[in-house]
Amino acid sequence: MSQAQPTPALKWPTTEADESEWQAITGQFMVAPGEIYLNTGSWGSLPRPVFDALVQGLEELEGNPTVNRNQLSQRLSQARKALGTFIHAAPEDISFVPNVTVAINMVVHGLSWTPGDEILTSNQEYGAIENCFHHAEKRWGVVVRRAQIPIPPNSPAEILEAFERELTPRTRLVVCSHIATRTGLIFPVKALTELAHAHRALVAFDGAHG
Repeated sequence: MSQAQPTPALKWPTTEADESEWQAITGQFMVAPGEIYLNTGSWGSLPRPVFDALVQGLEELEGNPTVNRNQLSQRLSQARKALGTFIHAAPEDISFVPNVTVAINMVVHGLSWTPGDEILTSNQEYGAIENCFHHAEKRWGVVVRRAQIPIPPNSPAEILEAFERELTPRTRLVVCSHIATRTGLIFPVKALTELAHAHRALVAFDGAHG
């Protein structure tokens, strides 16, 4: 009778230098010590430098709205260019909206639907995004299918397989989180994008927590 082989030790994917950098970044946030916050869809906790810049900008605007409103518009343009460089997108293709819920609603309700067209999502999506799907079902006759993701999945491949099982010729849009709000699960978004495009479907990711 053969003996069971010991399970190999898992190697942490980051170096000590990486961890030190992330700890420094974590320290910039004002979330209470010991809290793990995964509800950016409702309220995005800001790091202190961003919070301070926001407060300064609001104070400047309140101090002289007529003059400083133009400066705000210029800063928005600069922000589009900076973000475009970071994500390799043209600034004119970037739109700032109040939150991800608004963004996903713009995507879903900005498309032309035929009754029976399908949206493929997962069973781990944020409540407000689910509301968007329910509205699409009632308004456009869209069918919403949900990939059943195990908690926890054994591998990224298992997540991909769950989506692939639910894809049909009527799938026009795949919507899912980058990082799920309830479980912290990280979805393999690059592989999901390739899978969706192979089936001629568009993709939209809720990236609030990424």
